[in-house]
Amino acid sequence: MAHGHSAIDNLIAQVGLQSYQKGGKVEKGRLTAAESFERFWGNYYKPSPKGKYGEGHDMGVRKERLKKVWEESGSPYIKEMDLHGFKHYDQTRKKEIPRPEGISSSTSMVGGSYGDKNDYLWESEYDPEAGKWYKTTPRAFFNTAEPERKINVSNLIAKMAKSYVPGLQYLYPTPSVFEYERVPTDTTYITPGNIYELIAELGHAGQYAPLSQQEIYTGEPKRAEEWKKYGDVTSDEERGVYGQEGTHEYDAHSVREPLLRQYIYGTGEKLELPPSWYEKQ
Repeated sequence: MAHGHSAIDNLIAQVGLQSYQKGGKVEKGRLTAAESFERFWGNYYKPSPKGKYGEGHDMGVRKERLKKVWEESGSPYIKEMDLHGFKHYDQTRKKEIPRPEGISSSTSMVGGSYGDKNDYLWESEYDPEAGKWYKTTPRAFFNTAEPERKINVSNLIAKMAKSYVPGLQYLYPTPSVFEYERVPTDTTYITPGNIYELIAELGHAGQYAPLSQQEIYTGEPKRAEEWKKYGDVTSDEERGVYGQEGTHEYDAHSVREPLLRQYIYGTGEKLELPPSWYEKQ
């Protein structure tokens, strides 16, 4: 059901977002979210003596604009991984390819990086059962933080009262003793210094940043239903849930992401986003 926000609702959302952004360390020995942003920038940006922008491919990003988008997306932790990391999370893409050129007949697997990068980012392997070669690459993704389970004291007392007072159990439903609270920090998972992947996942981060844990739970059944109905992307022509207007993924990558890119690259002067998928439910 669609709903709007009153001035009070907006104020509460902004206060909640500011509190959520404060973050801190998300696990022992790990960088803070702010430190992960600076690490990403160091991996991405290559200074150039030739001009105001960096040297190399896709260096037209303005740091202050990227940071503003990152902050308004809830300041997620930026986890940078090579292919091995993405395999650990089972987040990879596999595509049939011709046999790689320039390898010996006894070679069944090759892998490496792109350009001047040293990170292990792709792997091509021969499948003897299928008789085909397949290339495996990382698939960037976003996850919300694991919520904190807390005891609702009022509900606990009410539940205990129902156990001791005859007939009370019939007057109202038994309340849940536990409640789940939204905690920092969400995480974007990308390959090192990949600005394209970061902006794409910030499209999701911005959807979730203002939400309570209950609002996230409320939206999950419909999001799961969209995936079941339309499926994953299989080709440029068959975009699955990503190509279906009105879905959670379409909102993140075909509505929000292009607007974020325009602002970050300086082709748009203001960062103005329409109501998110969650706000339209």
